[in-house]
Amino acid sequence: MNNIKVPKQGGGMGAEIDILGVKGNKKIWVEVSVSTSPRCNHLKEVRFKETVNDYLKDFKRRDKLDKVSEYFGKRYEKWFIYGKLALTKKETALFPKEMEKHGVKAIYFGDIFKEMRNLKQYRLDSARGYMNLFEAFHETALR
Repeated sequence: MNNIKVPKQGGGMGAEIDILGVKGNKKIWVEVSVSTSPRCNHLKEVRFKETVNDYLKDFKRRDKLDKVSEYFGKRYEKWFIYGKLALTKKETALFPKEMEKHGVKAIYFGDIFKEMRNLKQYRLDSARGYMNLFEAFHETALR
């Protein structure tokens, strides 16, 4: 399921859970934040820590936690799909391990496309097209 609505207390639209998935006994809550030109509003001294904290916020929200529990109970994995980060190369390399310390598996969006290209049952033309598009955006963002 995707785009699961999380209503505000007292009514109205609150937040969304990006994806809830099940494969066999595995239950997975996925949040996605993919940008080709991310922004960072944090000073260099706190940039890495605050970037991690910013991306963990969705997984800590009481309303989202309650909604996920309605579907999955208390046992599920948390995954975060991310694109280019407003971090140094060294910080970017440390990012997945830091997220893992908080119980969240971080997966780079570009790696998903690379895996898609290797799947024999997947239509390679589509995967190649998406990968080319992603690479074009990535190169544009680096300029």
